[in-house]
Amino acid sequence: MEEKILIFNLWMATMTKKISALFAILVLSGCGSIYNGTTQKMTILTPGAENSECALENDIIKSHAHPPQTIKVKRNRLPLTIICTAPGNRVKSTILAPKITKAGAYNAITFSIPGAIYDDHSGALYEYPEVVEIDFNNVPAISSPKPKYENPVIKKDSTTNMEYMGPTTQILPNEKTDNIKREIAEKEANIKLND
Repeated sequence: MEEKILIFNLWMATMTKKISALFAILVLSGCGSIYNGTTQKMTILTPGAENSECALENDIIKSHAHPPQTIKVKRNRLPLTIICTAPGNRVKSTILAPKITKAGAYNAITFSIPGAIYDDHSGALYEYPEVVEIDFNNVPAISSPKPKYENPVIKKDSTTNMEYMGPTTQILPNEKTDNIKREIAEKEANIKLND
């Protein structure tokens, strides 16, 4: 009888280990955090534009890239906006929607709810494209307007007290009143001399 109890206990211990291992495999089988991690590499290319700069942004990611460059971004469920600027005042943008990873799909197949919840929370359930091309080949260069201070027609504003530097005689704001005072003083002096 003792042998039967011993065999039963060994069998239960073995079965418990097997069931625990099977449970762990099912729970973690689709865990994207283990397979993919919570970050990914993304290569940004801008054909048709050299010396461009790109800003990547959503509520979680704030990053810059100088294409062609590969950067690491955090995986998450939010769309990623990429705005690139290139010489010639050229601007182009795109919005990338994340896709569910293969490990995330495997979570759905194996009904691994804890793995799916953890992957969703950590961002490992999602991925962006590995290579992003923002094509500047058909984006024409645009000339920018001159700044206001280079405008040839500047209205003289009394609040700025700017001296007009045109081709006529230069007059500072105080010189005009000084000339009037001088003329009045000269007239008064001539009147006194004539009397």
